[in-house]
Amino acid sequence: METHTLYTADVHRTLPIDGRFNELQRKIYDAVYDSQGRASRR
Repeated sequence: METHTLYTADVHRTLPIDGRFNELQRKIYDAVYDSQGRASRR
């Protein structure tokens, strides 16, 4: 995703080292993922 200010982000490349999110990591990942999706629909 790229904004009009040329900021880019890719939450899909954010993965836990051991392959599993703990509860807090999952909540943060989901919040960022959802926000990114809403922003891209604007």
